Amino acid sequence: MEKNALILGGGIAGLSAALQLADLGYPVSVVTDESHIGGKFVSDFSSDSEDACIWDKSLSISALHLGGNLHASPAVLASFILRVTNHPNIRLYKQANLISITGTVGNFVAGIGNVITGQQVGEVHAGTIVLATGFSMFDPALQAEFGYGRYPNVVTSMELERLLATSQCQDGINRASDGKRLKNIAFIQCVGSRDMAASREYCSSICCMFTAKEAIMLRELDPTVNVSVFYMDTRACGKNFEDFLLRAKQLGTRYIRSMPADIKEDPITENLSFQYFESGQDKNEEFDLVVLSTGIRPATDLQRVAKILNIALNDYGFVAVNQFCPVLTNRSGIFAVASGQGSLEVSETLALAGYAATLAAQMMGEPKQKPARHEVRADSNEDSEPRIGIFLCRGGLKTMGVDPRLVEDSMKKLDHVVFVSQDTMLCNGERLKSMQQQVRDHDINRVVVGPCILKTNHLLFQEAMQAAGVNRMLVETASVPLQKVANGARARAAAVELLTKAIGNVKTYEPLHWHAEPVVPRALIVGSGLSGMATALALADREFQVSIVEKEAEPGGFLRKHGAGLEGSELPQVFTDILSRVQKHPNIELMTHSNVVKFGGRQGHFVTTVESRNEPQKTVRQLDHGAVILAIGTVEHKPVDYFYGKDPRVLTGSEARHLFHEEGFPNKPGGIYAFIQCVDSRNEERPYCSRTCCLEAIDNALAVKSKDPQGQVYLFYRDLRTPGFFEKRFLEARRAGVIVVQYDETKPPVVTKGIDDRLVLSAADSASSIDLLINLDWLILAVPQLAQSEAKEIAGLFHVQANADGFLMEMHSNLGSVAFPNGGIFVVGAAHGPQLASECLSQAQGVAARAGRILGRRFLQMGGIVAKVDGDKCAACLTCVRVCPFKLPVINRELKAMGSTSISSADCRGCGICAAECPNKAIELSHYEVDNLQARVKIALSEVVCD
Repeated sequence: MEKNALILGGGIAGLSAALQLADLGYPVSVVTDESHIGGKFVSDFSSDSEDACIWDKSLSISALHLGGNLHASPAVLASFILRVTNHPNIRLYKQANLISITGTVGNFVAGIGNVITGQQVGEVHAGTIVLATGFSMFDPALQAEFGYGRYPNVVTSMELERLLATSQCQDGINRASDGKRLKNIAFIQCVGSRDMAASREYCSSICCMFTAKEAIMLRELDPTVNVSVFYMDTRACGKNFEDFLLRAKQLGTRYIRSMPADIKEDPITENLSFQYFESGQDKNEEFDLVVLSTGIRPATDLQRVAKILNIALNDYGFVAVNQFCPVLTNRSGIFAVASGQGSLEVSETLALAGYAATLAAQMMGEPKQKPARHEVRADSNEDSEPRIGIFLCRGGLKTMGVDPRLVEDSMKKLDHVVFVSQDTMLCNGERLKSMQQQVRDHDINRVVVGPCILKTNHLLFQEAMQAAGVNRMLVETASVPLQKVANGARARAAAVELLTKAIGNVKTYEPLHWHAEPVVPRALIVGSGLSGMATALALADREFQVSIVEKEAEPGGFLRKHGAGLEGSELPQVFTDILSRVQKHPNIELMTHSNVVKFGGRQGHFVTTVESRNEPQKTVRQLDHGAVILAIGTVEHKPVDYFYGKDPRVLTGSEARHLFHEEGFPNKPGGIYAFIQCVDSRNEERPYCSRTCCLEAIDNALAVKSKDPQGQVYLFYRDLRTPGFFEKRFLEARRAGVIVVQYDETKPPVVTKGIDDRLVLSAADSASSIDLLINLDWLILAVPQLAQSEAKEIAGLFHVQANADGFLMEMHSNLGSVAFPNGGIFVVGAAHGPQLASECLSQAQGVAARAGRILGRRFLQMGGIVAKVDGDKCAACLTCVRVCPFKLPVINRELKAMGSTSISSADCRGCGICAAECPNKAIELSHYEVDNLQARVKIALSEVVCD
C-alpha cells in the first residue's frame, strides 16, 4: 500500500484535502492545469514588474464572502494557498494534468503531463486519488439574446469581480468600456442555469449569493449607485444566507422577480435596455452595465480525466457519487470533491474535502512518519542583546509606492539592526528557506518582516523563523496600511515609520515557551441524532473511545421522531444501519436519559460531569475526554395559525410525510391539497430559511400525485428553494401536475372555514395578479426547524456562543463551519442550522477528521500567551473567578495564608479578561504585560523622522 495521495485540482477543495492529509503526515501531490493554485477564486496574475505582489489585486473572491467579513476572504484563501505552497509534505505540479493511470487502489501509478507541450513531466505513485477538478463557467455568448461578446457593457459576475477589485481605492466604479461612472446596474440571474431547453435543469446554487455579495460591495463603494437584480427565485438556503440577502436589500438593492430577454444597446451612449414583466405590467429600463450571473458547468477537462480514471459521470457531465457518501465514485480508492460532482457552496465543499481526506487516510493506513513541531534550538540566543534582522518585501513596498533601496538604507542605520535584505514574495517557500539561512548566518534573534499585504502571513513567518531557531514570539510582521498614501516622499516616510515602529515593538517582546500536555483519546458527543451517531462511528472505527450523552430515552433524534423519507427510499435503511452499529459498537458508550451538568478543562483533556436519570436511581459520573462534539439537532416548530392543532386536516410537512406514504392513503381519491411554504419563517421573529422545507413539500406533493393521480395539488411559495440537482425534483412535480403559485410576502394565503366546515384558501398569484379561491381537503404547512430549547444553556455550559435564533455559532459559517474558537470543541449537523440528512453525514466525517487529529496525538503543546499571577499582589478578591468565561481561576490557600489566585497555564485560553479586570494588577497576560504595552503605546505615538 502506497502511503501517498494524489490530488487532481488546485482549487479550494483540492487545497483543503491536501492540507488535511499532509498535516497527518502523508506525502501529497497536487496537480493543477492552471499556472497558479486557488482555482476559480484567483484571477490570472500578470504585471509589468517582477516585484509586484500577487495578493494585491488578483483575488476573485465570490462565494467565499458568504457568512463572514466581505473583505477578509482574500486573506483566508491566501493562507490556504501559502500553506500548501510551503508545506514540506506537498509537491505541486502546475500547468500539468493527468495523462495516464495504471494499477488499482493502494498502488496507482499516475502519469503527469505538461498541458502546453503534452510531454510527461512526472510519475506519481499513490495509494488513493482525490478528484477535485472544480468547475467551469457557462459561456453566456451561447445565449445570444443577452448580447454578451457584442455589447462591451454586458459582463459576467467574474468580470465584475475584477472591476470591483480595481475600484477598491476609488470613490466610485467606472465601466471598463469608456470609463463612465456607473450609476445604474442590472444583474440577470440564472444565465445558463434552470434552463430546460438546453438540458441545464439544475440550479447552480452559488449565483444568488455572490450576486448579493457584489451588490453589497457596489453600494459600499458608491452609495449612490442603483442596483437591480432580476431573478426567478432567490436561493439563499444556507446558514446566514438570508441575513446576507436582507443586507443587500437594506442597502438599497432592488429585487425584481422577472426574467428579461433581448437586450438592446444604444449605439451612441453604449447603455443597455430591455423589457421585462412585473406585477402584470410590461416595463422597459436602461442601464449603464448589465451583469450576467452565469451558472456552472463541469470542468472542461473532466470528461477526459474521468475516462482515464474510468469513473462514471451523471446526466449533466458531473461526477456520479453515492448520495449518502457523496465522495465515493464507482471506482475504489478514487474520491470526488467539490463542484466536480455538481454545484456546491464553500461550506459544503470544505466538509466534503474533509470527508474525502478522512476516507483516503483510512484506506492508506497510518502514515510512515508523523508531522513534528519545530522547537527552538537548545543554544538559542533569545535572551541576548537584540540582534534584529529586517526582511523587506518588494511587493509590499511597491504597493505602497516606495523604492525598496531607499527604505533599506534607512533601516540599516537603526540600532540593533544587524541585517537588512529585500526580496520579492517573501511568503514563497524558496524565499522562506533563504530567510532561515540568513537568520542562522547572522545569529539573528529577532525578526521584522514587511510590509506585507496579508496579515495572515504572520503565522507563516513565525513558523518559518521558529524552524530557524528564533522564538516565534520574537517575530513581527508589518502590514501594509489599508489607507494608501501618494507616491514619493510621503510614501517612503510612511514605509520607514511603519517598519521603524515594528522594530521598536519587537525589542519589547519577550520569548514565550510551550510545554507538552497529555491527550485523553476519548470523545464526548452530546446528542445521538444522525449527525452525532455518524460522527461517533467515524471515530470509533479509528479505535477511539466515544461516549454519547442523549437526553431522550432512545437515540435517533429528529429522524427517529419525524421519519427519514425526505431524501429517497434508501435513507431509512441508512439510518437504521447507523443506529444498529452504534448500539453494538464496542468503542461506543451510549448514555440515554442523560445530561451534561458540568464542564471544564482544555482541548486534549476535558472533564465533564454527566447526570443520568435511568431507573432505579439517578447517577452522576465524571468523564475525561480529549474532544467534544455538539450534535444537539433541532425540533420542528408548531404553528398557531391556519387552524393547526384545531383541525385534523391541517398538518405540518413531517406529519404529512407520515400520512402520504402510508398504505391505504387516500381514503377519498380526487382530493384537493394545498401546501403553504414559509409559515412562521423568514419573518422578523425567525428571519432564517430552514433549507429543507421546499424539498419536503415537493417530496410530499409527488407522493400525493403518485397515490392520488386525480387529486389537485397546489404549492404556494415565496421562493422555491431547490438548489443543485434538487431542481430536477421541482421539474418532476410540475410535470406531474403540481400547480405552483408564487405569493408576495406581504400578502400570504388566507384560510377560513366555509360551508360544511370546508377549509377555504384565498390567495393572490403575484405573477399574474389573479385572485384564487380554493376549497381544500388537506392543508400542509411548511414550518421552520427550531434550535433546541436548551441550546443556549448548552452553549453557556461549553463556553461557546449561540446566535439570536438559538443555533450554535461556529468560527465561520463557510470556512470554519465545524469548529469553535475554543480548541477541541466542534459542532455538527443541525445544531448550527437546518441541514439535509446527506449534509449531516458528510459533515460528521469532516468533524471526526478534525477531532481525530487531536485524539490521535499523545501530547499537545500548551502555554504561550496565557495569564500569569503575581501572588504577592493578589488580594483573593475573587474578581478573576467571577469574570473568567472558562471558570479557570481558583483561590489556593497553600500559596499564602489569605489565599492567592492560581490559573493553570495548560487550561488558560489567553483571552486576557482576568488581567484587564484585576483591580490590583496582580494578573498579567504573557506578551501583553503592562510595561511592554506602555512601551508599545509610546512607540505608536512617537514621531519617526525620515532622513
